[in-house]
Amino acid sequence: MAALKRIAARRVALAILFLAVALVVTLTGFYLSWTQIHSPRPSALLGVALIWPYAIVNWIFHAILGPEPLPTRVYYLAFTLGSVAQLSYLFGILSLARFMSQPRCRGPGRTPSGKEMIALTLRG
Repeated sequence: MAALKRIAARRVALAILFLAVALVVTLTGFYLSWTQIHSPRPSALLGVALIWPYAIVNWIFHAILGPEPLPTRVYYLAFTLGSVAQLSYLFGILSLARFMSQPRCRGPGRTPSGKEMIALTLRG
């Protein structure tokens, strides 16, 4: 029972850590793209890369509704969809980074030993 509570607490802590990292990355992206307006610099491309899902959702809504400002409810819908897309985008990037950092089996047909399996299970 204590092990289940420990696992649950670890998952909650990882979820909170993920949301904190996502918030920092998103705010950094917004900051870099907003400062581009007043003083153009190369870091604007990094800002756009950090908030790419918001840009795509914004582009889709403006392609459908035209270049004028979005109505309030549609704006909130676009912002919500952009936020979900942003979290999915960052989760995909972090999952890919985690997958790429995991140890690989060496040699054809080699399976991990018992200790390696335990280490991989506890790590994941």
